[in-house]
Amino acid sequence: MAAKAGKDLGFSILLDYYGMVLTEKQRNILTEYYNDDLSLAEIAENYGITRQGVRDAIKHGEATLMEMEEKLGTARRTEAIRADLARLEELVSEVRVCNTGLFEPDTRVQRATEEMLTIIHRLDTQEELPDMNGTSDLAPLSITVTDGGYASTEKTMTRAAENGYRTDFTAGDECGLYIVRNGVVAYDNIKLTATANEDGSITWQPDAETKLMGGLSNENYFLYYPYQTDMNGKVDASANEPDDFFATLISGWQPAADQSTYASYAASDLMIADGTTTKGTNGTLSLSFTMSHAMALAVIKMPTIVYQFTNANVKIPDYVNKATVADFTNSDLQPYGIAPGTYRYIVNPVNGTAKNITGKYAAGSKEFAFTPNITNASSYKTYKVDGAATIKKAHTLQAGDYLLSDGSLIGKDKTLTDEQKAACVAIVFYAGHHTSDGSDYSKTGIGLSKCHGYAVAVDDAIPHPSRGAMWGVNGGSVGTKSNGYSEPETDWNGYKWTQKIIDAAGGVGKLNANTQEGYPATYYAVVAHEANCKAPAGSSGWFLPSIGQMYYLYENRTSWLYGQVKITIYGNYWTSTEYFTNDAVTMLFGDYGQSHYEKAWRFGVHSVLAF
Repeated sequence: MAAKAGKDLGFSILLDYYGMVLTEKQRNILTEYYNDDLSLAEIAENYGITRQGVRDAIKHGEATLMEMEEKLGTARRTEAIRADLARLEELVSEVRVCNTGLFEPDTRVQRATEEMLTIIHRLDTQEELPDMNGTSDLAPLSITVTDGGYASTEKTMTRAAENGYRTDFTAGDECGLYIVRNGVVAYDNIKLTATANEDGSITWQPDAETKLMGGLSNENYFLYYPYQTDMNGKVDASANEPDDFFATLISGWQPAADQSTYASYAASDLMIADGTTTKGTNGTLSLSFTMSHAMALAVIKMPTIVYQFTNANVKIPDYVNKATVADFTNSDLQPYGIAPGTYRYIVNPVNGTAKNITGKYAAGSKEFAFTPNITNASSYKTYKVDGAATIKKAHTLQAGDYLLSDGSLIGKDKTLTDEQKAACVAIVFYAGHHTSDGSDYSKTGIGLSKCHGYAVAVDDAIPHPSRGAMWGVNGGSVGTKSNGYSEPETDWNGYKWTQKIIDAAGGVGKLNANTQEGYPATYYAVVAHEANCKAPAGSSGWFLPSIGQMYYLYENRTSWLYGQVKITIYGNYWTSTEYFTNDAVTMLFGDYGQSHYEKAWRFGVHSVLAF
């Protein structure tokens, strides 16, 4: 330790004890400044930075060293021991002198004092005193976080079913970390942010100015999610278990009344954990946390409706609508729709809730209510609306039937309520799977290779008449040409053609409204319309209709289409069918039927779907 006059000897001492906590650059700069007595200008030249940059590095390093000493006190205690050893040496020497001055010195005292001085010299001259706090074991921390999930309150549930009740952390998620040493908080509510790696894994990192070190024998690690800026008075540093450490935080936790968005739902889901460490070969300490949910979970299951079609002229398989939508508009508590027909709500098992979750379904005709009181943390309870029964409905599917946002069907002869009118997203225009449709719907929400029928969106995908949208790349075929122009009834491949167009664009994410390469007509039909009007979960999703599907709508335009579907009578609309390399086929809803135009022209767009 060779700190020069004019510089604080204290930091040179602290550097010996806590230098490994600093970044390598900070440690080297402080060593050159305090131990090698280099000037700011000399250090700046060594590192190719400004004198101010050196000064900032020194200040940050000093702050870190002082913080470590304040929390651990290793240097203070060690220097006190050194002072005590020096004083002890003086006292032993005095005893020895006194004994030697006696007329008859006591040989036992002489031998004892000689041994004592030998021990004192050995302790005082060794390179390092014993590590009072195990600081030599400190190592950089590498942190992993996983969710242990919710356990079922129903004994019949299996682990396989419970796998769906774990949280997959994603980039941007934030946790709060505590490291406690001998009942003293060494790291206080350090924010860790999840960062995505190229291989898809997640790394948890503090801010750039915080260097996490751990590995002492008397050290405890505690973590909670989601991160809170104000944690004053919410932890107990004397506790050894996470439930006790975060007891105040847990008891005062208030899940949001409105959890209808994923953000509010996730923000209500308090998780806690203590960490375990594993020493790596590279000197890094792996710190892993398996989170447990401090809250409880209410799971709401809606009934399943099965439509058994009674059409005499065509055999249509049963249509299973699993996406029964519940309306919680007037409920005190608003759950989150995690999947079609399934909702979740976070409950505090400590202070509970006396409020009800109330809702309606079947377009407002059926009501339900329950109080989600669950007393066991990290557990879930399933509430089955009307026993979550399978409701079978006989239905004759026909053109003009109403398809609602939850996937339910209402006959065309029925009078819709205001709620049903608001929920109607499409009108059925063909019953059964058309023989000229070569599309495979097995990877869609339908789950079968063939569909039950086709429905046309109630509203245009792009305002019309307007400037309209281009079809796509002029002079570049995507392989959707057929004989549909001369025989329009033979091309019902709208879904199949739409997928080819999407592939040509490079994926759904590459579709856009502004460039030919973004295939604007398909963008409006698939992406823009979905954003404005979500397709039922059990459907194909919206697509750009083929000439055959558009021709069928054109042929039936005066019988039932007009008045039900907001389509411009004399509007020219794109189809997904190509005429040849430069042209694509359009349908004019006037007196002229189908035509074809260059793909750079701008026309209207209307979406359809299969279900």
